Amino acid sequence: MDKDLASAILLERCQCYNKSLASASKVLSKDGVDFDEVMWARRIIKSLGEVFLSQRFMDKAMECYQLLAEYPPPEIDASALESDVCPEPDDAATPFSDLGPNAITVTTQVNRDVYEIFEVLKNIEGNEGKDDAELLREGIYQLFLKYAEDKDTRQFIFDKLRHAIG
Repeated sequence: MDKDLASAILLERCQCYNKSLASASKVLSKDGVDFDEVMWARRIIKSLGEVFLSQRFMDKAMECYQLLAEYPPPEIDASALESDVCPEPDDAATPFSDLGPNAITVTTQVNRDVYEIFEVLKNIEGNEGKDDAELLREGIYQLFLKYAEDKDTRQFIFDKLRHAIG
């Protein structure tokens, strides 16, 4: 078993939710991780997302949502079907579903100064591999968190997150 996955499981049971989330996200970001382990990590993240929603920690719930969106479930291969793994149900499309049929394209224009700032953001550690669309989505998540102070907006966002994570 992957050591980060083992840590995530243990930390979740100990109710160290932030550390468990960090360990589970490491599992998803690794290449060549076993199908079973990826599915376990996704289940932990979903579980943590539900905990964060129940505790009204929107920033952490959004982080869970982003991880589930960024790392969709892996393709099922023949070896996975031979084991006793039950693949994650797909009753609703995973967030972004590779920007499938539920995706909405949004376009905008910004002035040169804003674009230059945007280009500098791409060079910040952790953003090196992100394209414009990923950075814009990240900015939208930050806007959600900023405007979540309004009671009705916050409730709407929590309802959407509850549907996506749960």
